[in-house]
Amino acid sequence: MESDSSASNLSPFYLNNYYSKISHLTFKTIFIPLSPEEQNVILSFQKAKYQKTHIFKSEEAILLHQLENKIDQALIDFNSPTGVYVKLNFRSPKDGFPLRNDLIPQIFNEEFNKLNEKWDRKLWKLPITEEDYVGNLKWISLYRTLEILACCKNSKEILNLLLSSVRIEEDLQYILKVKEQGYLVLREFNPEINGLYEFRCFIKDNELKSITQYNHPWLVQELLNEEFCEEVKEKILKYWLENVKKTIEYLKDYVMDLALIGKGELLLIELNPIDTSGTGLFKGSEAISSHSLVFKVRNNLEIPYKEHWEDYLQYMMVDFCAHKPYTEFLESQEK
Repeated sequence: MESDSSASNLSPFYLNNYYSKISHLTFKTIFIPLSPEEQNVILSFQKAKYQKTHIFKSEEAILLHQLENKIDQALIDFNSPTGVYVKLNFRSPKDGFPLRNDLIPQIFNEEFNKLNEKWDRKLWKLPITEEDYVGNLKWISLYRTLEILACCKNSKEILNLLLSSVRIEEDLQYILKVKEQGYLVLREFNPEINGLYEFRCFIKDNELKSITQYNHPWLVQELLNEEFCEEVKEKILKYWLENVKKTIEYLKDYVMDLALIGKGELLLIELNPIDTSGTGLFKGSEAISSHSLVFKVRNNLEIPYKEHWEDYLQYMMVDFCAHKPYTEFLESQEK
């Protein structure tokens, strides 16, 4: 759903700086200010547990427990019936370990079976092999598993993601370096969002130039239907013109991530800077150089990374699932 590197001027794309303008288009969201001490204790924990370059002190453990309490109180006040999705000002800990990682095999199997029952390979206008078809389903199902486990309902689930994320480490280092206010951002979790139907849109000089399938390595049955894709393209253009363009006119160049949910409604996920955002199925400057709106989805058998599918699946089912919760390490440091 976000860009993967820092930039010299990310401030306009910090969610806290534009949320008030697009709040009616996106998830209900609250912002919890993080003090420099709270930001540093997250970094100190990561140095102690993962990098082995720091001894976690008793006063740091106290501060981390205080942060747990602060988050739990915020969750009570927020009162989201579906749980929350967590991020900082800019990026989320989507590379972190979910606390309930023991559920990965179960959820994976459920998602795989649902998708396998829903889709019919005979409808695909592609000569895809059974091996590649099943591999594609497995990869999607694994992503869906992590998407579901990103839903947090307490401070320990939130902190387990934050404390194990390299993305969060990088963003906190950046925020501390430039001395900007850091926020823990809680967004109401929407169970209707499915990464299969997320789209990245590129706006240049306040003109929608192109749209790409967000999770572009996948083959998605609905996106192999040209009529469906044309409907989505027109829907996104209409949505941007009527809801987004005039709302954030001060931004001329940006990336807009959208989710198609429910009965075809669109939901704005977030905005990102063009220069640090992935371009999906576009290469180089293709995403912003077209003279007419381009819509790209994967509709061929040039499937990236497929030679690594089984190795990655094995890693996720064994090593990833074996990751211990942060509380175990914290308790060992407090003895």
